[in-house]
Amino acid sequence: MHPSLKEIGDQAAAEAERQAIRVALQVTQGNKNAAARLLRVDYKTLHLKMKHYAIEAREFRPSRDLRPNISTTGTAL
Repeated sequence: MHPSLKEIGDQAAAEAERQAIRVALQVTQGNKNAAARLLRVDYKTLHLKMKHYAIEAREFRPSRDLRPNISTTGTAL
């Protein structure tokens, strides 16, 4: 049985929303506050949608391996 037009539309909207969240998190390097502002939604709304789509902000944060190591004196190691 084929999905209804409404089901097709709902699936397309969900995929577009999921992709928009992923792009916003990529642009903001995983900063949820900044991503929420970029998407013009409340932080809580973004958080709930991320949970719904199983999106983790840490996926978009720079890897610790790419950050310079800083000693306690403030100089790069």
